[in-house]
Amino acid sequence: MRHILSVTAALACGIMVSAAPAQTLEWTDDPPTLRPLMPAGIQMAGTAVVETDSGPFVYIVGGNKSTDAGGETTVIHYAPLEDGRPGTWREATARLVGGGTSYHTRSTVTFGPRFYVIGGRLNQEGDYSTPYNGIRVYEPDETGDIAPGDVTYYTGEAGGIVPAANPPLDLLEMAAVVTESRAHPGDGIVYILGGGFAETETAAVRKLRIDGRTGRIVDAGPGRELAFALKHLDPLPEPTAFHQAVLHEGRIYVAGNYPPSTTVWYAEILEDDTLGAWQAASAPLPEARLDCAAASFGGDLYVLGGTAGTNADTRNTVFRAIFGEDGDIEAWEADAPVPLEPGVRRVGATVTEQTLLIIGGRLSDDGFSPAVQIATRTD
Repeated sequence: MRHILSVTAALACGIMVSAAPAQTLEWTDDPPTLRPLMPAGIQMAGTAVVETDSGPFVYIVGGNKSTDAGGETTVIHYAPLEDGRPGTWREATARLVGGGTSYHTRSTVTFGPRFYVIGGRLNQEGDYSTPYNGIRVYEPDETGDIAPGDVTYYTGEAGGIVPAANPPLDLLEMAAVVTESRAHPGDGIVYILGGGFAETETAAVRKLRIDGRTGRIVDAGPGRELAFALKHLDPLPEPTAFHQAVLHEGRIYVAGNYPPSTTVWYAEILEDDTLGAWQAASAPLPEARLDCAAASFGGDLYVLGGTAGTNADTRNTVFRAIFGEDGDIEAWEADAPVPLEPGVRRVGATVTEQTLLIIGGRLSDDGFSPAVQIATRTD
């Protein structure tokens, strides 16, 4: 167990344990790497890091740009990584296509040489609430580019993008993580947690298996229907959306819930790729967060930015979990805040071997960030 000060008081109050905690992150703010492509910034973009034969690349998948920068986008931007920092940004040949003009509020995960874009919302003639119940699989070439022929599509039901009738998929505002299968070594398991929109939040937890050799989704139907591939697990204790899920040392942690909550849920991944019972962490987040970023980086779990409830209530705080030997969170400490003021939300955290990246994000009701914020470990 890690030794900390005032453990008993921290658990009783659910607050941070030290007035001057040791900080593990050091931030730099590097706007020029992103601003030439998105002069007014971008929010709700998916991000992924993929290792190709020529090295690692980072990808910005679609998203929502402010109006003077072109609005919603189907473009996939990518850049080579050197020491965990993006180089020159380029546009991939492939786009987010299939039923709408853009996609956001989805999850993006990487397994092997591919990344998987799960669900999202369509922008069809002003309809922002229709879920795209599909998954797209992108396989970059050695230059980092993605050709249209290197994209595989899976849909909620045969030939359609509407919710499958039984059960509805609603792959919208959910969180997802991927890890290597314990039951099928070499394959991947994607866990899809919660989701929903406008008072339709769900507690559902589903998993699917990725063939580690081909990248294809195992058990998808003849038309690559996902209803055949998704397996339902025990649900979360409460419905949630706009949250984050993080894989950390064989467990899944869910934080930043909507409706707003400080509760952090976690469950152990078992040998058969199912999950153990969901438990509430002993120490809740010090403040309610939603639309935050979260990551496992350098052996710690971080919750970054987000909002305490409204667009205008955006924060730049960073909370770091203090773990016990059993995986429970015993307390939280404040770490170095994200540089942008007053904060950033609607953005994911992307982890490389050397760095943690926050790319873009929403600053307030009106402002989107063009910055690439880069954190390294100080210890």
